Amino acid sequence: FGDTMNTAARMMQRGVAGEVQTGELTKSLFPDWVNTVCRGEIEMKGKGMVRAYLVDRTSGPLARSLKSGSSSEEDRIRL
Repeated sequence: FGDTMNTAARMMQRGVAGEVQTGELTKSLFPDWVNTVCRGEIEMKGKGMVRAYLVDRTSGPLARSLKSGSSSEEDRIRL
């Protein structure tokens, strides 16, 4: 549990304001309709260079939902 918390905290520290950043393992668990943009490698203390991704909120179903301002329960569950 400690390593997970440290990794999450360091990923957040090296993140981009207003963006959702993730590592390769988490990216691999996303459904196909979630688009990501590779940010490249970032240095993380105790981990070395780690490839990071940002969730792309400008294309795909996620972007359409955000643009439409949809707030139905069904849409929130689907996203």
